[in-house]
Amino acid sequence: MKSLFGDEFSRDERTSGWSGKGLMIWVLDIWSVQGVIKQCLRAQVGDDTTILIFLEHWVPQFSPAELLQSCMDPGKLSTVSDLIDPSLGTWRVDVVQALFPAPVASAILSLPLPVDRWSDHMVWRLEPHGRFTVRSAYNFLLCLDAQRETTDARDIRFYKMLCSQPLLKKAWIFIWRTFHNLLPCYVNLYLKHVVPDKHCFQYGTGQESVLLALIGCSQLHSTWGLFGWEQFTQGHERDFREWMVYVLSHLSIPETHKLFLLCSLWVARNYQLYQGHISSDVEIHGFVTTYLEELSLASVRPDVVPVPIDRLWTIPPVGFIKVNVDGSYDKDLRMGGIGCVLRDSTGQLLAGYSSGIPHAMDAFHVESLACVEGLNLALSLGYRSLVVEGDSRSVISRVASSQVDCSYGGCITDQIWDLATSFDRCIFQHVGRDGNRVTDVFGREGLSRVSPICLFGSPPPFAVPLFASDQAALFS
Repeated sequence: MKSLFGDEFSRDERTSGWSGKGLMIWVLDIWSVQGVIKQCLRAQVGDDTTILIFLEHWVPQFSPAELLQSCMDPGKLSTVSDLIDPSLGTWRVDVVQALFPAPVASAILSLPLPVDRWSDHMVWRLEPHGRFTVRSAYNFLLCLDAQRETTDARDIRFYKMLCSQPLLKKAWIFIWRTFHNLLPCYVNLYLKHVVPDKHCFQYGTGQESVLLALIGCSQLHSTWGLFGWEQFTQGHERDFREWMVYVLSHLSIPETHKLFLLCSLWVARNYQLYQGHISSDVEIHGFVTTYLEELSLASVRPDVVPVPIDRLWTIPPVGFIKVNVDGSYDKDLRMGGIGCVLRDSTGQLLAGYSSGIPHAMDAFHVESLACVEGLNLALSLGYRSLVVEGDSRSVISRVASSQVDCSYGGCITDQIWDLATSFDRCIFQHVGRDGNRVTDVFGREGLSRVSPICLFGSPPPFAVPLFASDQAALFS
């Protein structure tokens, strides 16, 4: 359980330890929604002996029911091991293609299998990295809730009214957060069991709602008075939506910009609560006025269009070689092409490699395999110090991280880490597309290749112009 839920499971354990009662409540909460949680899990193929093909979610794009419905002969299959050659550790392509239609077969064959076998395990399928997050679970539960407040007709009318007003974005977001009880006033904190009572921290009496924090005292009344809005300071006990409708119905279109005052009053409240600084009515009025004046000036200033800077290929440090990797992915054909280019600290081409990937899951899958092939090529040529560059930020960030990768491509990430330990020095860094242009054409060439190519010394015809451009930029 801890391997799946990660930090969400252990955060209290790190601070004060799990008490018996607290742990029991947590377990009961998880148990009560186990049916929902099961919908969010996916089996990760390891030793392929325990995953039931038609009962567990293990292919990202297809549910177990869809696999069962599409299978030509379900009686021949039980666990995922029936689809894998045990001696080679690869998919039994003929069996998969014979039993499943092309889209399903392609999705299965594109699943990478681990080189080092581990036990089958469950991962969280709502996140690419495979680990549980509160955010993804919360959003999933919201999708299941057919009675959400935003579907209420009254709320829709309120939103339509808001959208028809030329409010500043900051004011619009503030109103939206207030409407959904997301601002940490004492009433909301009390309802979430964060504070012991809901009385206003300034007066000690009265429940501190957002509306009380905006219009509930004489100093706030004088601030509103500086804008000529004394009539809006009455009735802080009413519903916020009702008060907001009243305010907007009494303001002219140009005046709605001044509702930035709401955000400023809330910031002033927080300064007083957390830093002890009490902002005067004149100070708040001056800040709002200055902000709106500067905003109006900014809107009439001409835009300055920045000149794009080409960040071309750069040489590695002396003693290193640079391994650039890239991948191309054809979504319609579900095919990939990978390219690897090795150059020394003078920019000379040492080796280039291009190959096709017949069953590719997605761009991340292809980019990861390109990194594997680049490291294998450098290792086979005897190089010891590498700078590995790629333009896929997701791949580079994962291989440069020490965190365990629980995604479907985690076995490829493990393979990259194992290869990296074979070198004296191996540095992974991200580069923009302009710095990876030569490798990109190698990757696109791989899309059309049946067999791989490996070149040494001089670039192939399809890469000559871009290679010459990189060389010219180095010595310009």
